[in-house]
Amino acid sequence: MYRIFALAIGISHLQSNPYAFLYADLPSWSIIVFVSLYTSIKIFVHIRFPRYCDNVIVLLFDTCFCAALIFTTGGIFSPFLLYTISPVISSALMLQPRLTASIATFSVLYVTLSHITITYAPNFTSRLDTSYFIVYIIAVTLAACLPYLANINLRQRIQSESILRERGRLSRELHDGLTQTLAVLHWQSQLLQRQMEKRGLDIQTISQMESLINDAQRDAREALRLLHSNGNSGSLLPQLQVLLDNLSKTDGIVANMRVVTNQFHLNTITEVELIRICQEVLVNIRKHSKARHVKVAIEESNSHLEITITDDGNGFDYDAHLAREDIDKGYGLAVIRERAESVGGTISVLSSLGHGTTVNIRVPCTEHSAGILWQNTHK
Repeated sequence: MYRIFALAIGISHLQSNPYAFLYADLPSWSIIVFVSLYTSIKIFVHIRFPRYCDNVIVLLFDTCFCAALIFTTGGIFSPFLLYTISPVISSALMLQPRLTASIATFSVLYVTLSHITITYAPNFTSRLDTSYFIVYIIAVTLAACLPYLANINLRQRIQSESILRERGRLSRELHDGLTQTLAVLHWQSQLLQRQMEKRGLDIQTISQMESLINDAQRDAREALRLLHSNGNSGSLLPQLQVLLDNLSKTDGIVANMRVVTNQFHLNTITEVELIRICQEVLVNIRKHSKARHVKVAIEESNSHLEITITDDGNGFDYDAHLAREDIDKGYGLAVIRERAESVGGTISVLSSLGHGTTVNIRVPCTEHSAGILWQNTHK
């Protein structure tokens, strides 16, 4: 569409251009026919054989055609100057930054060279030449950057939507599969317990099994709730508060959250991963730490969001934990580290036996339009 638009502008200014004498040796109709034919071929190839549009050789040929067009129709004063930006836009839409930068640079160079080599009339002032040249450089820069940024934005949104759809599918499968199985196991364990009690038997293993099933059901319900609640952007602070409230109600742990930033931006993917990381950390505190107090602090510094979770539990020897190679040590810390690194963040753990644990999560903020702006309402 841009190529057609630029062609129409070039044809309309071909005769009325005050610098038409620069290409007076060429018949106007021949220029119109030649450029229109080339544009028609480009459009036909784009519609009929779209796979060839991403071919680098085709793109370079298009750039050379535009260079030849500029040299023959007046250089910087050519009516087809806007037409020469078409290859830059095409390469930018291919999401190849190096190729786009190369073509944009080459476009500026051949326009500059055409301006030097073509003999102009003496009444052309250098100020006018410079103005045209600066405007052209700005146009090429915008053409190189804007389509690329727009496509990056679109890809991020598509990726976010795909992740959320997959989470919805997983929540349905989790509800229809694991939670139903756990419910049946819980019912059967209760039935078995009652039968043992009728016979005067007290088997501790059955009570432990029932307790384990209750814990598994609770974890499954928390996972389901988070999977459902993350369908919309903007659930970080509310979900953290819900997690802390549940920790206080069900486990008697005094938990509070402190937000020490006025505002911060997060895209959907980062927000989802942060919720899952915090959930994993709080689950570990509930299961293993025997903590009585948990504090969560959220602050923004240097374009990064930091979440610090501190408990006063038993703690553990973090260095010894990393050195262990047995399967019993679990993969919780490795999972949350991978989640943080997947969104460009980092995880640090400070813990020692008898002195509690502090987990610091640091992820980059963004002002991307797909993100959510958090306003601090917690004073």
